Amino acid sequence: MRLLALAIAILVPHIVVAAVDDPPAGIALQQHGHGWAITDPKGMTLYFYLKDSLGKSTCTAVCSKMSPPAVASGDAPTGGNWSSIVRDDGSRQWAYRGRPLYRSLRDSAPGDTNADEFNGLWRVAFRPIPMPPGFSFVSTALGQVLADQKQMTLYTLDKDKPDGSGCDESCSRDWLPITAPAMAHRFGEWSITLRSNGARQWVFRGRPLYRSAQDVRSGDIAGHTPDKGWRAVTLEPPPALPVWVTLQQSDAGELLADAKGRTMYTFTPAGRGTAASAEVDTHAPQVDWEPVWAEPGAQRFGSWVPVPRDDGRPQWSYRGLALFTNTNDVTPGDILGVRGSDLRFATVMRSGAPMQGIGQ
Repeated sequence: MRLLALAIAILVPHIVVAAVDDPPAGIALQQHGHGWAITDPKGMTLYFYLKDSLGKSTCTAVCSKMSPPAVASGDAPTGGNWSSIVRDDGSRQWAYRGRPLYRSLRDSAPGDTNADEFNGLWRVAFRPIPMPPGFSFVSTALGQVLADQKQMTLYTLDKDKPDGSGCDESCSRDWLPITAPAMAHRFGEWSITLRSNGARQWVFRGRPLYRSAQDVRSGDIAGHTPDKGWRAVTLEPPPALPVWVTLQQSDAGELLADAKGRTMYTFTPAGRGTAASAEVDTHAPQVDWEPVWAEPGAQRFGSWVPVPRDDGRPQWSYRGLALFTNTNDVTPGDILGVRGSDLRFATVMRSGAPMQGIGQ
């Protein structure tokens, strides 16, 4: 281990590495079904900046004011996946697998993830559950589901057993078994079963894994048909919704809507992810747009936060962005608000995927 640590320190300058894999005192982990969110000791979410390279922070000046580095002391013990890097000003910053960690001023409470996917450059810092190469997870309306390397949803069949697949040759034309390489071996919750034709198939938590031919895009869950015995491997359910929020189907996917079924939209002056301020911007054009009003005294519910407008009336926001409905939407599921010329609005997707509308 010491030789490995020395090699990493030589290959990636300014990284300090020790010999254990427990998170250091300045870092905490919040457990989820698909892994652990990396936070500070107060539970505030930490992030990766996609412009960074291993061992080097490029978030400085104005960037670091909105996204302060997770500061590590000069003598902070580190090890394994955890390290401290030296910033340009000489201070030290925590890093996970060489990737610098940051807080975000867009978050106001533990568990907030308002900076996730901000401007396409920020991601929640996350340590996934142990997985063989070629596996991942993806956000869907069901929550976080197990996926292949292309982020296509993976499924199990109820009638399968750990020692064999009940999906025969005819079945496997529509349900593609996830094959395991010849050198793959059992570890943790992962094992391998032999199919009738001698092929090796991955098994997760006692169930052989498949991909559905019905799914054509990342995050599709068309194959999830519990009445037929096929289930997407859901690792983490979606966050709970306030009681006044409804789910509506549209040709863009499952949307979040208000109690009357009207599609909800978010707004930023220059398009989603480009607002410079950490505060919620509730100033939207008056024509065609109506704020999603909160009842007086309404309380925060996860990522749903009532914020006061100029006149003092509370308006709902979601993940740090103010919410509106569009007066042109008549039928539940309508999304006319993102089919006009104003590209500053985006629908709110149940899957948690990037909101639809900007740039369309």
